[in-house]
Parts: sequence; structure tokens; C-alpha cells
Amino acid sequence: MVDSLFVPGQGSWVTATTGTVTFTPLSSYIGTTPNPIEYVVFDAQGTPSNLATVTIGTSLSVDLVFFKGNTGISGNTLTWKAKNETGFAYFEILKSRNLGEFVAIGRVNGGSNTGNYQYVETEDVFGLNYYQLRMVNTDGTTEKSKIIALRNLDSSEGVNVYPNPSPTHIFKLSGKANLQSLTVFNTQGVQIQVEPKLVDGQIELDMRGQTAGNYLIRVTTPSGYTTKRIVIE
Repeated sequence: MVDSLFVPGQGSWVTATTGTVTFTPLSSYIGTTPNPIEYVVFDAQGTPSNLATVTIGTSLSVDLVFFKGNTGISGNTLTWKAKNETGFAYFEILKSRNLGEFVAIGRVNGGSNTGNYQYVETEDVFGLNYYQLRMVNTDGTTEKSKIIALRNLDSSEGVNVYPNPSPTHIFKLSGKANLQSLTVFNTQGVQIQVEPKLVDGQIELDMRGQTAGNYLIRVTTPSGYTTKRIVIE
């Protein structure tokens, strides 16, 4: 009777007389699920049991408590909480527009003292967006979270900002919308003190006091608001 089996490149299987099976991987083995094995055990009279198949799986070392998101002027904000992170490496943020192909858009390392995490996407956020977390262990094993959907609405009513990018730090707004207010933020959502002016019948935004980079303009109209991205060169 064979009560042990060595699988090259993986490790050794040992079957006890009680039917308990133990797998001991080689120190050089890299993987998550060794090849399944089939075995039988015999009682004291030599009667064999039915053929049994043993498959070893792995579970992720982190527990995801919740995963949710919300939309805002600075983009789409994803928040989640995790616990039991022993042997855990990082979260990879995945995004899809159509629930087809998901692509990685960011990464957040594990190890938070509180277990709370956040990721803000500021690029290409208008419309319907699907997000998912891929959780990666230090040994390379992975698992995915549930999928959440965020709809970031644009109610610009034809508001245009130009020139964009602007080498002069001055922007003009045009369109048929009835503007009620205009506010400028940096990409972290902090409001920038810039006063719009009416010049030759057009709204002008003088940002010559600001450094080069990306900014967000929130334009409020009777039907809602829109967020426009502008770039100072």
C-alpha cells in the first residue's frame, strides 16, 4: 500500500490510516493550489474505501469589511476597511466602463493601523464607472472584491473653458448656460481663492497667482453643476 506520494516540483503527500491527508510543499515551491491527488484507504480487514480526491485551496489573509464609493468635485472616492492583514501586501484598484475588461488604475499598500483605506480617481470620471479591488498577499495569492458602480453626472449645458491648457494662466468661459456660481479647486479638493471677472462680455478667470498644474472648476447652473478640468502650463 502506498501511503505517501512525492510530486516533483511541488512536495509530498502523506495519508494516515485515519484518512487524514497532509501536504508538505518544497521550500522552492511557488503556487497556490498543488495538483489534486486521488487515494483510497484500507480497513483492518483490507477492504478499500471509495476513491477520494483531495484538492488544496488557499484563502486570503485579509478580510474586507466593506467597500464603497461616492462622487464629488475632486473625482470618484473609493473607501474600504480591512482586518486580519497578516501576510497581506497591497490592494490594486481596478476599473471598467462596461463590466467587460477591468484595468488597474492604482495601488494602495496594506498595513494601515486603522484598517481604513481610500483612493481618489480624478481622471476620466464622468459617466458610469465600475470599480473592484484585487487583494494581493505577500505570497502572490489574490482575491477580488465585489464590484461597485458610481455615476458621476456632468450637467455643463455646453459650458466651454478655453484656452485649455493655458500658457498665460488666464481662462475664459463660454456657452449658453445660466451660470450661478464658479469655484476653483486643486486636485485634492481644496478651494482656491480666485475671483472670476466679466471682461468684454465673457467670464474670465485670472489664475496668474497659481502654480502650473491641474485644477478643477466647478460651474453651478440651474440644473446642477459640472466640474471642468483645466491645466496651467
